[in-house]
Amino acid sequence: MIVLATVCVSFTTGLMGMLVTRYSTTAAIEKNLRETADLAALAAQNMISTYTLTIAEIASNPTLVDDDVSLEEKQAFMSLLLQHWMIFQIDTLVRCLAKYSLRCRSLRWKTCR
Repeated sequence: MIVLATVCVSFTTGLMGMLVTRYSTTAAIEKNLRETADLAALAAQNMISTYTLTIAEIASNPTLVDDDVSLEEKQAFMSLLLQHWMIFQIDTLVRCLAKYSLRCRSLRWKTCR
């Protein structure tokens, strides 16, 4: 009778431990997914805002719509704007990686390395 009671207590304790572990693991995964989704949404929002501002800047520049400006000058303007845009994108990427690299290392995410 004592052996049966000991087995039942051991089984119950093991089952409870498994349930607690499963719950905490699920909660941690959900929290990480929410944080990742929030960061992705923020990044998308920032990129959309940047694209919108860039398009507004291009559209408001009279160089592109002026008939007196030659095609070569317009192409040179677009080339300069593209170079500026690429430098901005690389700078933004470097700052993002620097900002989140410590967090990624602490979580040991292989995709961030």
